[in-house]
Amino acid sequence: MKRNLIFLLLLSVCIIGFAACSQGGGTHVEITTSKAGKVAVNLYDQTLPADKLVPSTQLTPLVGTTDKSITDDGKGLYLVSVSKSGEGNVSLSSDSAVAGTTVTVTATPATDWKLAEIIVDGTALPQGASSFVMPAKDTAVNVVFTDMRHAVVVGDHIVADWGERRDDYYMSTAYTIVAGQRYEFTVDYQEDNHYYEDKDVTCRSRDGNEILATVNKVGDGRYAFIAPDSDCWVTVATHEYRRIDDVKVFTSSYDWGIHSEQDYTDYFTVEITADGRPYTYGDLIKDNAEVCITLSSKLDFTVTRINKDNGYLVLYEKDGSNDQYTFTLDFSAQSLGIEIELSEQPFTVNCPQAEHGNVSCDKAAAFAEDIVVVTVTPDEDYALYTLKYSDGQAEYEIDEQDGVYSFEMPDSDVTITAMFVSNTAIACSIKAYDMSDERYIDLTDVIASLEYAGRSYPVTDGLLLFFDESLIGQTVEIKVTLDSHYYIHKVQYVDGDGNQYGEIGRNEWGDGTISLHLPVQEVDFGIVLRVYA
Repeated sequence: MKRNLIFLLLLSVCIIGFAACSQGGGTHVEITTSKAGKVAVNLYDQTLPADKLVPSTQLTPLVGTTDKSITDDGKGLYLVSVSKSGEGNVSLSSDSAVAGTTVTVTATPATDWKLAEIIVDGTALPQGASSFVMPAKDTAVNVVFTDMRHAVVVGDHIVADWGERRDDYYMSTAYTIVAGQRYEFTVDYQEDNHYYEDKDVTCRSRDGNEILATVNKVGDGRYAFIAPDSDCWVTVATHEYRRIDDVKVFTSSYDWGIHSEQDYTDYFTVEITADGRPYTYGDLIKDNAEVCITLSSKLDFTVTRINKDNGYLVLYEKDGSNDQYTFTLDFSAQSLGIEIELSEQPFTVNCPQAEHGNVSCDKAAAFAEDIVVVTVTPDEDYALYTLKYSDGQAEYEIDEQDGVYSFEMPDSDVTITAMFVSNTAIACSIKAYDMSDERYIDLTDVIASLEYAGRSYPVTDGLLLFFDESLIGQTVEIKVTLDSHYYIHKVQYVDGDGNQYGEIGRNEWGDGTISLHLPVQEVDFGIVLRVYA
């Protein structure tokens, strides 16, 4: 029906043109239409009588009718249909057009929607284009609008105020944002053992695999981004601080399946840097920091491995006395263990504990000529009386200088011995005098053993016994067992000035128990065993 109407319109135009071109009736004119066939053409006379050459509303007189043949010139008129998806308004410059003419599509999206594409007969127009050339057929136009409103899920420690929260994301905090708009938020993170950096604050795809928008820092803990054209996730990735509390350098060995270690940390200088900066034990290190350990020692050593606590970390095998070992610290280590091999083994420093005080050495093992420092700490109301070391053959006094006790390590194992006495104790020295030769002799040649108050004392030349001041003026018993080569003649008392003031005769010696009467004065004293061989 539409095409018939269009045809009649075109026909009328042709007739008017024909009438305008004819001079008198029955004039032949060329006309064109969209279809071939015959049409009836009314002919009008354009010549008016003289009395009619005035303005008039009368029609031009009809002078006749004739049939004219018409042919299709190929310029057909075709229909344009339009549809849409999404929200927005669409209009066309024409809903029908002749092939080869331009049709313009006007598409206006609704609020928070955008024009995605214009599709003509299944093919999308180039981005930004809104018109097309009409083909020689009926054409379908489809306009696609897309929603610019998307869901954004915010992760832990993200504080946002973007309107009402969505309730369609179970157990997640989500909002609706509009693509292309700018949004700000705050990162609230205050944990001591973790940290984040600006680059860790991101706007990602929901699966986390793609960065959808650039996040920029706009203030202290404050960030902003332009909303992407899809659902997204705003989050902050956090990292754990690392730390090293100690480094131990040791040798490791197995003997019949029993594992043992010997600590040589004191023989090494250990320097540590983290990301190129000096590191102190216990400081925080950022995750994946590059840690460099530099070992220095006068010993000839080989590093066999470095481990974290009880687990292997890295494996090295280097000779030398100044080596560096670099690795990435992606774990927290309470301690690092550096296992080494030595070309020679040191001697052992035994340091058993003494009564009434604490004794410790700065080395558990030492090489000959090493200086061993001994630290002594008396208990309350006690004082150090003697401090010695023994090489298995003899005992040697440990010298003190400026409050520090130390000795030079011999080429043998040593054992440290210390004696602590009460601050109010009275000392009794015991000496032996050989009356046959009339000279003082080594006490160890005379006395085989000595006991006091149920305790045995090691017999050394210049043996000292200590008595609490509460025993002053009382009698105490000392049991002495003599060597088989000697017998007692008498026991003499010697005061603090070396004067003899009393004695115990041979007949009072009995079974070897000396009943010793402590002097009334609060002074040190001694006894002299006068013996015969």
